[in-house]
Amino acid sequence: METKLRYLSRSLDSLEFLKNNRITSIIKESYDRGLQDLANEWWIYSQPKLLGYIVEELYNMVGEKWRDYDYLAALGLNGAPLAYLLGSRFMKRTFFVDDEWGVTSFFQQIKPAGIDLSGKNVLIVSPVFESGLKACRGIDSLRENAEDIKVDVLVMTLFPEYVDEELVRNKRYGDVTLYYLFSWTKKVRMLI
Repeated sequence: METKLRYLSRSLDSLEFLKNNRITSIIKESYDRGLQDLANEWWIYSQPKLLGYIVEELYNMVGEKWRDYDYLAALGLNGAPLAYLLGSRFMKRTFFVDDEWGVTSFFQQIKPAGIDLSGKNVLIVSPVFESGLKACRGIDSLRENAEDIKVDVLVMTLFPEYVDEELVRNKRYGDVTLYYLFSWTKKVRMLI
């Protein structure tokens, strides 16, 4: 089964987003500060207008399929603010998932207490800048802990070279629909 790639939002609006000097300067400055520093990546959330635009675009990308998802899953620490904002704004139950069902220094109960995910449709919300680097492990964690679960991934990619190649090439993820906001680089296209 082939990986399904969704270029759902390659509209002029999306291209205009990239042409906005203020937005791109914020993003570039965040990158220049270092991707390894979680606090720097979270700097994007201090820009309300930019964050609001991102949330609207991500929601519009999924479109009518939004109602098909039972839950949103916040992928990792960085995915949490975006996922919970999407969930609260567009009325979708949300929980946190990471590489392991366990305790981290930031979140205590990672496996959603009292929720049976078997047979459910879950949309993983990946961090704004990581662009799917942890998505494979997040998908695996969900599949290992629930039967017949359907998992898709939603991520905003401004710099597509950071997309996890494993997510695109591995046949284990062939049934996963990937919602990416912007187009792919030549290198990633060659992998498909």
